[in-house]
Amino acid sequence: MDNKNQITYLTGSYYYHINTELSDKDYIQFVLPTDHDLFYGKFTSKSIKDDEGNDINIKDIRMLLKELKKGSLRMFEILYSNPIEQINYINVFNSLLKSLDQMRDDIFQEQKGELLKAIQGELTGRYKKFKTERRIKTMV
Repeated sequence: MDNKNQITYLTGSYYYHINTELSDKDYIQFVLPTDHDLFYGKFTSKSIKDDEGNDINIKDIRMLLKELKKGSLRMFEILYSNPIEQINYINVFNSLLKSLDQMRDDIFQEQKGELLKAIQGELTGRYKKFKTERRIKTMV
């Protein structure tokens, strides 16, 4: 990735301290949009694996705001996390993250309806997956 302005957070099982010896680490990394991205209205969003096999989800910092408005559980946990790595941590990141930190409880209150929908969707999806796996096991 050409963007050298980034901030990285640990997520997943290591974040929740429920990792096992087989767990890989999951990271979400926010980058500032390039001039090209801003001009053409593009948003960086991709997943890669590092040399150690850990998952890194790279997102444009503007996606954080979009996904918070949708009630994304993952983005809400970022509001209550501390970054583990900051490269070229410039005033734009600092200003945005300070504002989000000050407003996180208000954001949570405003978006709790969307957050509840996201939780319900997550539970429904996991239940369907459980039922499918259970049905496959009984067929075997």
